Amino acid sequence: MKNTQALEAAAIILGSEPTPSAIAYRAEQLEMLPQAVSDIRRVLAKPGCSWEEFWTVAQEYEVIKQLYVRSFLIYKI
Repeated sequence: MKNTQALEAAAIILGSEPTPSAIAYRAEQLEMLPQAVSDIRRVLAKPGCSWEEFWTVAQEYEVIKQLYVRSFLIYKI
């Protein structure tokens, strides 16, 4: 497989542009995802979680959701 084909394949899988920097950036984003989800669950599980804490976490979740929806749509196209 040529480097160009490998970059294109990786880009399709990751939902990014087929450049080394775009692929590296996307891979880094996806590596952080499990920790972000864990942090969100931890905050929401706290007894007495305030509206402000909930709103902050909900906004973080929206960013994560948008990343996944974007990569899913790019992959399906």
